[in-house]
Amino acid sequence: MSTQKNLEQRMSHLEKEVRIWRRLGLGGLVCAVLVSTVAATQNPETPSVVRAKEFQLIGSDGTVKGAFKTLGPDNVQLRMNGATSEIALVANDQRATLNLSNDNRINSAVIEAYAKGGSMGLSRTTEKGRSGVHVNGGSEDSFVKIEPMGGPQVRIPE
Repeated sequence: MSTQKNLEQRMSHLEKEVRIWRRLGLGGLVCAVLVSTVAATQNPETPSVVRAKEFQLIGSDGTVKGAFKTLGPDNVQLRMNGATSEIALVANDQRATLNLSNDNRINSAVIEAYAKGGSMGLSRTTEKGRSGVHVNGGSEDSFVKIEPMGGPQVRIPE
């Protein structure tokens, strides 16, 4: 009889342990579900201002394809690069410049605005030389300058 009573006590003890482990497992599962639910429902706050001295755009190959940065206290630059093209926008307290170039800087266009006027230019640089047309308008001096490839420079008015 003592063996049977001993076995019953052991069975009773094992059943209590199983109940305890079931409750602990169920409680842990409920906690994990609650924590993940709360974490998933929280909305991350979007900052109203992001401050930096430079932002870079990185291409899929890991190279910098664009940058927006400060170049000193009163100078800001936005630059974007393609395979053979580039756009640069520079602004400071004296002037604003837009520079477009293509074919590895063979063809370019520049627009500038400054305190006493502005200018626009189109140019092409090859192994044979440089050609271009520049229009300059200002309060002191306005002119058109033509630079033909391999020919004399013409300025209107002279």
